[in-house]
Amino acid sequence: MNRSKKLNSRFVNYFSVLILSTLLTGCAMMLKDYSELYGPSSPRNRVLSPEELKQNKYISFTKEVRPVLNQRCAVCHSCNDAPCQLNFTSIEGIDRGLTKAPVYNGARFTTQQPTRLGIDASGTAQWREKGFKPVLNERRQDEQINLENSLLYQVLTTKRVHQFTSEGRLSKEYNIGMELIDDESFVHSQTCPDIEAYSKFARNNPQWGMPFALPPLTRQEFETIETWLEQGAWVEPEKELPKKLKNEVKKWESFLNGTSNKERLMSRYLYEHLYLGHLYFEDVSRKEFFSLVRSKTPPGQPVDIIATIRPYGAPGVDKFYYRLTRYNRTIVDKTHLPYALGNKRMERFRQLFLNPSYTVNELPSYDVKLSANPFKTFAAIPAKNRYQFMLDDAQFFVGGFIKGPVCRGSIALSVIDDHFWVVFMDPDKSFISQDSEFLARVSDDLRLPSEKENKARLLSVWATYKDSARDYLTEKALYLNEKLPNKTGFGIEHIWDGDHINDNAALTVYRHYDSATVLKGFVGEVPKTGWVIDYPVLERIHYLLVAGFNVYGKVGHQLSTRLYMDFLRMEAELEFLAFLPSAKRL
Repeated sequence: MNRSKKLNSRFVNYFSVLILSTLLTGCAMMLKDYSELYGPSSPRNRVLSPEELKQNKYISFTKEVRPVLNQRCAVCHSCNDAPCQLNFTSIEGIDRGLTKAPVYNGARFTTQQPTRLGIDASGTAQWREKGFKPVLNERRQDEQINLENSLLYQVLTTKRVHQFTSEGRLSKEYNIGMELIDDESFVHSQTCPDIEAYSKFARNNPQWGMPFALPPLTRQEFETIETWLEQGAWVEPEKELPKKLKNEVKKWESFLNGTSNKERLMSRYLYEHLYLGHLYFEDVSRKEFFSLVRSKTPPGQPVDIIATIRPYGAPGVDKFYYRLTRYNRTIVDKTHLPYALGNKRMERFRQLFLNPSYTVNELPSYDVKLSANPFKTFAAIPAKNRYQFMLDDAQFFVGGFIKGPVCRGSIALSVIDDHFWVVFMDPDKSFISQDSEFLARVSDDLRLPSEKENKARLLSVWATYKDSARDYLTEKALYLNEKLPNKTGFGIEHIWDGDHINDNAALTVYRHYDSATVLKGFVGEVPKTGWVIDYPVLERIHYLLVAGFNVYGKVGHQLSTRLYMDFLRMEAELEFLAFLPSAKRL
């Protein structure tokens, strides 16, 4: 019987099937022993072989299933704050399953083991060792068992069995937007039952089917997912990269793995700034994205990712390589940071980092006291060039502060206003941004709290960086008083105008509860505050909130990061006030 006829036949008595499925599942729960019922559990390969693919008897994950998951599931299950860490942006995330351990935890007193998809485990078996439970059937393969033993199927069925009110306000039982306050509210706001516990959970919480607090899947959407699960949740093998893209990858990996000290320092700087981005080759395709990683293996061999918490973490090997890996997940706006690579970009990197006359006598180490401070690590590269690199794509870097792991919830976002404008000091006219000697002299005062993440005494750690931040502001004021002896302040000519061609010169930030948006240009009504950013502020925010932030860190690290950001905000706002007449600043 072909698939369409089979579906029509099955759904003639649709609700009878649902009831029967519920009863069978209930019986299974009473027996408790899933191994006896369905056989031992073990992760399985879900990629179709070329021969199986040719048979054309399986529903297409790429063409039929994935669009439904993207439309109805990925909006909530895609980022670090995905409920139960269940990620629907790729088959790797679905097959990994769920865990009760939250990524965001404002009361964590020990550092948590990271669980970054595609980085911290290679394959589903390793995720099982880390405590993740399956949502797809991993026991004996049978059409009925594939449904009965699939948590994904059960939660979708629960939503369809129990009527969802599509009018009026949601009832209080949905608890939309609850924060992690204590053990009780956490369990109530994010409960992650595995398949063995789900029957009891569904009886106690009949309205908690998926999609949560939203209408159920349409009949057609449900049938698509059901058929896929029933057949065994198979997926097509990943398509091979086109030759043109392979050539681009090869060209860029060659460029990023130069052997001279100058090339190696440039590549380290680029990696620590671009590792979060979704890179694409604008000369070939704007639809395929890649990630920049460090690998133990050279170009031409399979990538073996070096999984450090931070991009400046010690690699642990004598020799490593910068590689480009395909980003094969669904793109979601919350984390999407596109960055173009191409011939123009490569030439720009040469102009900024390789062509200037400076010498790198010795490569910096990965000792945390040095690596956590970019003003020491990259002191050999002219400060103005580093600044210009970030200005070229200012929206990308400010977006990293917003779309990276740090940005989640009211605590993280309370440091910024709901709406403000951002402009930048001109690299040719900003005294500090182009004075490498001054920045090297005050580099100790530009340290960031991440270098002491694991120190137990939070107050003493915070006092150190509070004092150093204030010391730098004092040094900065004295320096500028020398450069501006008449105390005239700055003029509009000191603001970067994008060299008349770059539309990153002015940005608007809108703060939301769990995220924020960075737009080009001045958008909206005139805000009550604005930021004027120079190179030390821009670089420190990146190393505070992006490169140096550990979302799995304990409460002390999270709090010191939040508090230190206040100094950077105030410094940017003080820079804005310096453009006003002195009598108006207060």
